[in-house]
Amino acid sequence: MKNFVLQISTAMVCLILSLTTAQAESARIYLDGLFTDWETIDPIYSDPIGDQASGTLDFGRLWVANDERYLFISIEVGAELLLAEPNAVTLYLDIDNNANTGIPINGIGAELNWVFGNKSGSFRVGSTPYTVYHENLGLITAPTVSAGQFEMVLDRNAHPVGQNPLFPNITIKLLLVDNGPGLDRCPDQGTTVSYSFDESPPPVLPGITLLKQDTTQFRIVSYNVLQDGIFTISKQAAFDRMLSAIAPDIIGFEEIYNHTAIQTRDLIESMLPSQPGENWNAAKVSPDVICVSRFPILSTFNIHDDGNGAFLIDLHPDFDKQLLFIVAHLPAGQENLDRQREVDAIMAFVRDAKEPGGLLTLEENTPIIIVGDMNFVGYSQQLTTLLTGQIIYQGQFGSPFDPDWDGSDFSDLLPRHTNSPLYFTWGNDNSLFWPGRLDLMIYSDYVLQTGSKYVLYTPDMDPDTLTAYGILPTDALTASDHVPIVGDFSWGVTSVTDPEYGDTPDQFKLLGVHPNPFNPTTTIQFELPVAGWVELEVFDLLGSSIGIHQMNWYMAGAQTIHFDGTNLPSGIYFYRLKAGKSQVVGKMALLK
Repeated sequence: MKNFVLQISTAMVCLILSLTTAQAESARIYLDGLFTDWETIDPIYSDPIGDQASGTLDFGRLWVANDERYLFISIEVGAELLLAEPNAVTLYLDIDNNANTGIPINGIGAELNWVFGNKSGSFRVGSTPYTVYHENLGLITAPTVSAGQFEMVLDRNAHPVGQNPLFPNITIKLLLVDNGPGLDRCPDQGTTVSYSFDESPPPVLPGITLLKQDTTQFRIVSYNVLQDGIFTISKQAAFDRMLSAIAPDIIGFEEIYNHTAIQTRDLIESMLPSQPGENWNAAKVSPDVICVSRFPILSTFNIHDDGNGAFLIDLHPDFDKQLLFIVAHLPAGQENLDRQREVDAIMAFVRDAKEPGGLLTLEENTPIIIVGDMNFVGYSQQLTTLLTGQIIYQGQFGSPFDPDWDGSDFSDLLPRHTNSPLYFTWGNDNSLFWPGRLDLMIYSDYVLQTGSKYVLYTPDMDPDTLTAYGILPTDALTASDHVPIVGDFSWGVTSVTDPEYGDTPDQFKLLGVHPNPFNPTTTIQFELPVAGWVELEVFDLLGSSIGIHQMNWYMAGAQTIHFDGTNLPSGIYFYRLKAGKSQVVGKMALLK
């Protein structure tokens, strides 16, 4: 009897040690690759740092959450990793919560094992394994570039094989394993992680309107039309419906190889007819980028003869400005060196355009917008260079520089799908690569404010919106493997009317933020022509107020507000100052 009791006790201890508390977390996660929305969620497991056998791939914290449509997973992997390139990181899912079915590993029975580096996996129905690909699972990951942390979604409605659902049960178990030389596991051997879907409603997903928030703004579109697809008769109706719904002012096209700027202009005129006093203008940089604009195109430049085009656009008479508009189509796939070289060339062109004596000399505070199919599927440095001016090939392209007019970085517009928490701009079920954010819109946020921004992915749009704009749910996939990205812009440090406030000072100026970036405090400097109340409100990247909202009385002249970010996570924040009916908006970066 004593031995029997001892055996039972030992078994119970082993069972207790092999389990972690099951988690359920309904949350509104945005698959943007920024991870700020995970900060309010507790990790389901924290793997010890430095426990890998070799190498730098070292699992850390693991988060899991769900909404009404997706299962979300986020994992820290240590040093930078290219998730879609050769590696042995494998996700195991025990979808029936039964250790006696599927692949026996680490105390679970996995019906799904997905090898990220192979871009494929296997799904077991009974004892039979079937090869599956990203489209069978609804798999999407972010960021698309190399990183030390990733987030991903799996579609809760997916049926990987026939009528067999990916998630037949409310509770699953999951495991991440490096089956390479590092041999790290998350969770470790002898521990299992359970997750139960939480069906309570997550916060409402804000819908995005296709209309401009402000009709005085100008609308930019970037669109890779896939090998002159916009000229294919069977696709033109889909292009026409989407572009008519967007109603752009300036379009940056990529992959128009076999048609001229005039042919493209005439096609757009047939889709978006000019009203009295309007006309379309167009210019091309070979082999494939074209700018079509409601405004005159003053000059065109082939940047370093790489086929990336710079267009100087005259926004008069609607706006008292010119615009430097760059349309890029960078090398695809594993061409990391060539892609970095072309990014360096683009940023060197911007640097030289801001300085006197070059091919182009911009007036101070001329807005700059860079769009295109960037093909950022490799090292994160390429995106970093585009945002920060950190040129790598300095022997060829010169010194790094601060790209925006106030000495700060450019901003990534980061548009989202109108009716989902996803951000991808390219996807192809016939490709081994899962969808990714390849098309970007980068801008000088010191002189530009943004309005509406979105990715027009029609399959996920709600029926009422589709009907209202005359769009079909199949249009985006019919037209191209890329989808259009849209951004509205107006001038940054300007006054706007707000009926909630009193008289407007004649000159309410934002002088800047110093230091910026900061940790953890900084000073916002501004100037008032007359004494009055000044209101400060701070927002996150998604435009949501973070709860910092204060109002104080200031005397006329130069004034300061001290901002303390001690209790905030690192990230980019926008601040808005209001005085009377005037407001100014700026950006600051907290780096801890």
